[in-house]
Amino acid sequence: MLCLVFINQSYALSGIKVHFINVGSGDGILIECHGETALIDGGYVSQWAQYGDEDDPQDPLLNDVDRAFEKVADDSYKTKTEEEKNDIALEIKEVLQQNRHNEVVDYLDQLGIQKIDILISTHPHQDHIGGLLSVICNFPIGKIYKSKLEYSTRYALTFDRLIQMDEHLKSVTSVPQENEQFRLGGDNGAVFTVLNDTSADYHGSADNSNGDTNNYSLVLRMDYGQRSFLFTGDSQRTSQAYILENHENQVQVDILKQPHHGYANPDGFIDANHSGHYAFTSAVNANITVVSCGPSTPHPKVVNDMANSDVYQTKDLGTIVMASDGDRIEISYGNKLVYAFVKGDLNGDGQITPADYVMIRRQILGTYTLKGNACWTGDINGDGQITPADYVMVRRHILGTYTIQ
Repeated sequence: MLCLVFINQSYALSGIKVHFINVGSGDGILIECHGETALIDGGYVSQWAQYGDEDDPQDPLLNDVDRAFEKVADDSYKTKTEEEKNDIALEIKEVLQQNRHNEVVDYLDQLGIQKIDILISTHPHQDHIGGLLSVICNFPIGKIYKSKLEYSTRYALTFDRLIQMDEHLKSVTSVPQENEQFRLGGDNGAVFTVLNDTSADYHGSADNSNGDTNNYSLVLRMDYGQRSFLFTGDSQRTSQAYILENHENQVQVDILKQPHHGYANPDGFIDANHSGHYAFTSAVNANITVVSCGPSTPHPKVVNDMANSDVYQTKDLGTIVMASDGDRIEISYGNKLVYAFVKGDLNGDGQITPADYVMIRRQILGTYTLKGNACWTGDINGDGQITPADYVMVRRHILGTYTIQ
């Protein structure tokens, strides 16, 4: 019998917290480290932007925020003077300050966050950049990193316009360079490294223009102590292939944010069982994968891609928070708390090495008994056969996410 170990959430590890905010099929990731905060994307600008019908102006979800953005979406916007465009942007800013609610801003308010030290816009699709508009209108911002892509949707145009109109925001905004590093939380804080080619032209890189835009996503590795994260935006095969070729030694991490919410993507059907993300996902080889997703994802092919990882989905669990002291990790959602990276040192030599995996292999074959556990056979999930899925469960046991009894 296999059971997931839960304990009441009575405390959390200090050091760093990574919040995968439940924004539906979008991204909104808050990182707290040593008194500083970073925000990677902001979900949608509003509930209507995510669920409304753009062909129905009478949609009951439509609110003042979205009505303000209709002025940017209108064809006449292109012919307006710079002064008129600035006036529209100022009107939108005022509306966003009066109606600041979206999932990300509400969550920041709930935590009592007062400022964002580093704001990262991975790429300008509305499920990533939309909520950032409310963030930059309502919170002091220390630094902004963004994709180089200039995009002509209402939200992307407004984002760039608001930055250009504000001398402070303009002075702190830049497109990071590949291999550029920056810190959150001081000298002992988290270190971010940019892995994608931020200067590349991805026009025609995918089967559709959305795929082109996705390939412009900033892809960031974050290291804190012994633990590592990979934030991938919506990157697709062309960008991923470049990263694998040029950053082979940097892609293996403990925790992966699955690219593009678990979509397989039109350019990503490589065989009957796996999506185009498979080569990348396999190379990353994450112990834990988080999917920020809505009801229609992850695609079955992507589920297969992630078979060797311990997967957490926001659509099932809501907001997922990972806290770490640089070694141990606590994963919490709702009122549940799960430990990871705690129990791997089976032979007690102070480190997790292949010797520990030899011991767990002997246990799965029934030739060795771990203290406190009886010998058990290899068919852990009870499907009548010993398959890689059983070894995935053993791997999760050695990392302390599961207890096998």
